[in-house]
Amino acid sequence: MSLFSGLNYLEAISFQDKYADLLGLTETEIKKYFTSNVRAIAKEQQITEAEIFTLLQQWYNGYSYTKNLNIPRVYNPVSVFKFLKTGVLDNYWFSTGTPSMVVALAKQQDFSLVDLTQDVTANKDLLEESHDIGTISIPVLLYQTGYLTIRKFDPQTGTYFLDFPNEEVRRSFLEYLVRAFSSNPAEIQDVYYQLQS
Repeated sequence: MSLFSGLNYLEAISFQDKYADLLGLTETEIKKYFTSNVRAIAKEQQITEAEIFTLLQQWYNGYSYTKNLNIPRVYNPVSVFKFLKTGVLDNYWFSTGTPSMVVALAKQQDFSLVDLTQDVTANKDLLEESHDIGTISIPVLLYQTGYLTIRKFDPQTGTYFLDFPNEEVRRSFLEYLVRAFSSNPAEIQDVYYQLQS
């Protein structure tokens, strides 16, 4: 530690393949450590273990932090653990905090939610860059807060295509953010319909 600064040696690890599974659970980890929990839930609900794993994947998997799409996506650990504890497939997204800052900025910037019903694009510099909170774009903020994740990467243009990672986040967006982002009931209904399909 430096006498003058304790944060001299921080290294940005975003977009590095070797750290891509650091902030979540991989499917391999879930199957290795929690198969007995899944088996118990499947028995109680009278469905197969494979069906439980499919539901877990649809609801809680999908986070990608690298352009290398051969690296498995990771699951939201908080939601997986809550499901394993309760056996209830639910939207646990907001138990980790409500994104009131995102809502306030979207209103301030007059951001249209319709833009999120299709792929959102950004380049690496934009996604990694430190931003002044007053000027950060809503898609970048949604990426940095986990509402959007990398769906694919175009190496020719250096473009990342962002989308909702899973059903839990998409529903969170539908049930809470859509109403908070817009005071226009027609836009709310239109976006709700588009995101549902």
